[in-house]
Amino acid sequence: MKVIIDASNASTDVLVWLKQANDGHYYIERKPNRFGSSVDRFPISITFAEKLRMMTTEEAWFAMERYVGVN
Repeated sequence: MKVIIDASNASTDVLVWLKQANDGHYYIERKPNRFGSSVDRFPISITFAEKLRMMTTEEAWFAMERYVGVN
């Protein structure tokens, strides 16, 4: 696993990362920033991952949150 975008500092409420698995697929990892919360993983396309990589960290955070249906 490799962290591509660490957007965990974009919000104090929700930690979000764009990661690439060892087999090459990309996914969004999301964790509410509170004790006892669980981590959710959302697979995404290579095309979307490439678009995220072109954004600022804050833009990517918002885009990933929209993708997972939160905002």
